[in-house]
Amino acid sequence: MLHGPFAKGTRVSVTPVGQDTFESTIVDLVDTVTYADETSFGDTKLLFRHTLTPVEGGTQVTHRLEISGPSAAEVGPELGPQISGDFDTSMAKLFEQARVLANGG
Repeated sequence: MLHGPFAKGTRVSVTPVGQDTFESTIVDLVDTVTYADETSFGDTKLLFRHTLTPVEGGTQVTHRLEISGPSAAEVGPELGPQISGDFDTSMAKLFEQARVLANGG
């Protein structure tokens, strides 16, 4: 859920399937090129970046998760796969919503 316009600096509430809601902040946004948001858990920062590349017949979306902070090397190997494990399902739902909205819906 967006807490304001879809723009840099806006907070976003995210509720992964079966997990608690957390808040992120949009830190980078270039229409039809890239979207990135950042979440902080204590001294650990998670940067989610989604890059859109036009390809024949559609758009390729590349997802990247960067984990930083003093404990990143310790928590990253476990936290990364836990977080990115549901990207396929989450992104499929997001893309379906985008298709519905793009078709007037």
